[in-house]
Amino acid sequence: MIDKITIRFDKFSGSLENCRPWKVLIKKESDWDKYRLPRSSRKGDHSLFVGVHKEDKRKVIVSGSIRNWLYGKSTFRDLTASDFEKAIFNLAEALHIQPSELGKTRFTQCEIGLNVKIKTSCKEIIPKIVDYHLYDRDNFLDETIYFDATCKHLKIYDKTTEVAKKDEGMRETIGTMQAEGNHILRIEFTLDNKKAFNQSHMGFIRTIGDLHINYSNLYEFWAKNVNDIVIMNALEENDSMTPKEYLFLTSLIGFDQIESFEGVEEFDLFAEKYERFLNSYLSYCKGKNKGALKTARSKAYTEFIATFDKFPSSKEYNKKVLRGDIILALLRQSLKDDSAYFPTLVKSVCGIK
Repeated sequence: MIDKITIRFDKFSGSLENCRPWKVLIKKESDWDKYRLPRSSRKGDHSLFVGVHKEDKRKVIVSGSIRNWLYGKSTFRDLTASDFEKAIFNLAEALHIQPSELGKTRFTQCEIGLNVKIKTSCKEIIPKIVDYHLYDRDNFLDETIYFDATCKHLKIYDKTTEVAKKDEGMRETIGTMQAEGNHILRIEFTLDNKKAFNQSHMGFIRTIGDLHINYSNLYEFWAKNVNDIVIMNALEENDSMTPKEYLFLTSLIGFDQIESFEGVEEFDLFAEKYERFLNSYLSYCKGKNKGALKTARSKAYTEFIATFDKFPSSKEYNKKVLRGDIILALLRQSLKDDSAYFPTLVKSVCGIK
């Protein structure tokens, strides 16, 4: 569940004898001395970043992937609650502090993620992921997409490709995995600060110890938020469609016929089509005042994304299939981690309250 995190000590009492200088060229002067805390003595293994304030040596920052630091950089394993506790004890020992001191320490930029084995290539599904709460969407190298707000972020990418890039020794194994149809989609949310946790109804989580005690809430947060991801597929006519939903279907068909997407990058084609159609759909909303118009647009937006969720083409990998793959991923994780309470997580993924 937890991956990258930034831990901030205000009154650090330990020592850095297990740390090594961070040999990275820094172009500008910094208030921090930089070190790395390796997972082990093995060359090329994962390290955590450690920063020590030059003026106040008791101010210390530790950041990086606590998951990779415990398991190794080429892992596909997701951090369970018991292994997070193990990581806390290992980190406390490496920094020569009591686990209780680490447990009381505050954190920022907590990454909450899970690997999902999917039934298609990540390259097929990632471009079709077009929306998440109307956050700004961006992509990197046509293989990773980002949705960014002020203090909350979503990142979705091909985990198998990422591991192959990091570890040359894994490339042949991963090539075989992909050839056999084993593809892993990584879905991770980053909450930057206390405000982000408050907005996500987890304001009671403030310290490293709180994260451990409330690990089940992280699973519930993740499951609820993956249900809000919007995938744009072609729509399929269905006898259960309401007149409004059928009109939506025919409108989309007509929209495809009159809109030109010449010059749009292939990776951004679905997102561009979605955004234009959404804006066209919302333009028909009316209200007697700004408040009423906002309410009408919000209702229309909810109906808009619900239609893509309910009636995707069965000929494509779609939201319903992804939801099934996510449920299987949560089932596998629940067998390893008691804090992943499977019945509750299934309800969240399916949008059942």
